[in-house]
Amino acid sequence: GNKGVAGRVGADQFIACIPLERLDMQKAFRRIKRMIDEMHLDYEVRISAGIYVIIDKKESVDLMCDKASMALSSIKGKYMESYAYYDSKMMHSMIHEQEIKNEMQEALDQEQFKIYVQPKYDIASGAIVGGEALVRWQHAQRGLLSPAMFIDVLEKAGLIYKLDRYIWESAAQKLKEWKDKGAEQYHISVNISTKDFYFVDIYEIFTGLIEKYDICPDRLNLEITETALMSDFDKNMEILKQLREYGFKIEIDDFGSGYSSLNMLKDISADVLKIDMGFLRASEN
Repeated sequence: GNKGVAGRVGADQFIACIPLERLDMQKAFRRIKRMIDEMHLDYEVRISAGIYVIIDKKESVDLMCDKASMALSSIKGKYMESYAYYDSKMMHSMIHEQEIKNEMQEALDQEQFKIYVQPKYDIASGAIVGGEALVRWQHAQRGLLSPAMFIDVLEKAGLIYKLDRYIWESAAQKLKEWKDKGAEQYHISVNISTKDFYFVDIYEIFTGLIEKYDICPDRLNLEITETALMSDFDKNMEILKQLREYGFKIEIDDFGSGYSSLNMLKDISADVLKIDMGFLRASEN
């Protein structure tokens, strides 16, 4: 109509500037879906939108478009949501994410990431049998940062494998230190992320750490979530099978949180099953 302007900005993205009172997303989506249905396509087309309500008309159009894009990015992968409105938190979140990505390599070089070992006890004897490697960032300006401040950002940016490799090496160094002190009986569990399988040769790295630090493979336990396992089940299971044959112990974390079933257990070569709390909470027993 004559009360707005619309156009294609590139690839599969379009943008429109219209008076707020004309905004009716449900109606717009129904119309577009009807048009697509009439084309009798053989594939599904998903429509989603990011909305920025203009407050300052002096703002540059580029910035307005960026804010609408931020709103759109906030629902990426959330298939139950079709549109989202921009708010100022999105800008702060984007700045925070960019800072984390920019500072990560320097933090690795300066060894600002620290592993904290959460102890595991034998409930029968009360004795410590090992621990799980947790990571904290000893930031130069912001102090000690919890994983909630940076893990999701690094996963989304495809940089988590760099941090994971650093933690794996730190854990191997700690096991070597314990061995030299005559405490070889303790183990450390480390996490393997979904994207680690795509970016690095997991088998080569872990077997290399065993040889480099002269430690027993069954002291370095490999913990993987069921989500990571299911991303490419056959390929990932083959890698884990090879690692298990080498002597590593495999732990499955968050079992029962997503895809898993008891039937799936027969296909998983694992030594430890960590059951998701939500799975147990669903039962009265």
